[in-house]
Amino acid sequence: MGRKFFLPAVIYKQTSNIFQDILLPLSERSVLSENIPVFFYRFIGVDGNDKNSINEYYNKIFLLDRKLTQLQYGYLKFTDHIPNPLFNEINSIKQRLDNINNIESIRLATLIKNNKYPYEEHLNQKFLELINLYKTYKKNINISALKNFSLKIAYWTNRYIDQLFYKEPFEVPKIIFYGEINVHEIFFLIFISMLGCDVLFIHSQIEKDTFKSIKCSDKYTTLIQNSKSRPLHEFPKSERIVRKATVAYNASEEIQKIIYDNDSGLYKPWQFAKYLTQPITLKTTYDELMILWNKEAKLRPEFRVDTNKVYVPNLFAKINGVPQDISTYWDTFRKLLEASNVYLIDHVPFTKVTYTRRDLCTTVFLINEDGTLDRNKIINSDIYKYSYLKSSLQDFILSKIEELITSDIFVLPMDRMFQAKILNTVLSMDEKILKLLEQFDFPQSIPKIIIYDNSKEIFNDDDIIIISFLYLSGIDIIIFTPTSYNNIEVRMKSDLFDVHQLPSVAYELPMPDLKEPVRKRKSILSLLFN
Repeated sequence: MGRKFFLPAVIYKQTSNIFQDILLPLSERSVLSENIPVFFYRFIGVDGNDKNSINEYYNKIFLLDRKLTQLQYGYLKFTDHIPNPLFNEINSIKQRLDNINNIESIRLATLIKNNKYPYEEHLNQKFLELINLYKTYKKNINISALKNFSLKIAYWTNRYIDQLFYKEPFEVPKIIFYGEINVHEIFFLIFISMLGCDVLFIHSQIEKDTFKSIKCSDKYTTLIQNSKSRPLHEFPKSERIVRKATVAYNASEEIQKIIYDNDSGLYKPWQFAKYLTQPITLKTTYDELMILWNKEAKLRPEFRVDTNKVYVPNLFAKINGVPQDISTYWDTFRKLLEASNVYLIDHVPFTKVTYTRRDLCTTVFLINEDGTLDRNKIINSDIYKYSYLKSSLQDFILSKIEELITSDIFVLPMDRMFQAKILNTVLSMDEKILKLLEQFDFPQSIPKIIIYDNSKEIFNDDDIIIISFLYLSGIDIIIFTPTSYNNIEVRMKSDLFDVHQLPSVAYELPMPDLKEPVRKRKSILSLLFN
């Protein structure tokens, strides 16, 4: 890359959506050609303290990181400070600095091995500007402390500049700094932004915004401060489950408009067979549940397709009790069963356990410490029976097992043996349940499970694993409990599903032959004349 004299002026650009606009290439940033517009934002705090808001916060960060990773130019992510230099790595830079009495005479380009950044004079000029900025912050600093600061900035520049500025023609690289930050790191980010780099600093705790203590940094950064402060979690490694309420939660007329909205488009059969699903479990009223039950995924609110993932608005509800008129209970039951691709479970527990404790001890080694699967070993193991399925469905099942292992669905804590139980249970599920997944074309009709539990029995671990697996896959699930007894909430977190309470309860209520047609009630006139 040829050397040039000065970089066109770097200007700090404003935006109403940093998570979207930071992805814009230089050509789409709508400024004069002689300027380089960059973003330097601090995204501090979260929108709300509820689980849904927190999950959406981390999903936003995860999706941005994934998109930045796919860019064809420089991107760096710091999640645990910037590594400090080691003595043997900085010795040559230190020796050169020791021979300099006047810091303002330093030419940074002579201290580092810069093979990519083309604007050497701009590099030198902005380094001196940073030194003066630091002197403004650190009043009466001595030459020794200033050299130590210069040494660290020079070392970090030497380490990272070629990883960022390698795109030709020039394109704006990106840095995400996630978590606690110290003063020297702040000044390094300012310096890198001066060279023409986008910077996004993220922390969920408002009080951890160290930039506020450095007033001279206000010229360079823009603050987005959300309303709530929360402890920071580790950088997200996957998308979290998010629940979305229907737009017309209490208004049936509005929900009808959303249900029949065709703006999502038309899709070819099995167009998204190689995609994964993300359940967007709808919060509904009892009446909405009945209306939405037969609607295809693409006609339900919140359906969308994005980045190899189909967001499926599924239903997950428990119906406690019975109505005063028991015949209407069975009428409703029959109508729900009339939907396509429905599987009825009429007893609890319902899962047939086919593995032994020895199997668990053997298969636990097929699961990595971080919850991911050793897929090659699993596929070649004796427990794997799904080789006949489409490759895309096999990948789907294994991915959902990983999601289940790393999820926060279960009441009891996750340990290694329970992870092995998840693996064995899903890989030995009933063939009728497996066929639900085989027929699941994500934008179309959603497969359904109806469970009838009229006893004191609760779901066992294997039942809950299967239900949770189907839930994560985007399947519709309704559990009828005429007794109103606890069952699923004993082992699965209750914020994942709706509970609808009917006015009465019934004990040991047998299920009638639901294949028989509903008998129409005779009118008074027919009774008189027959």
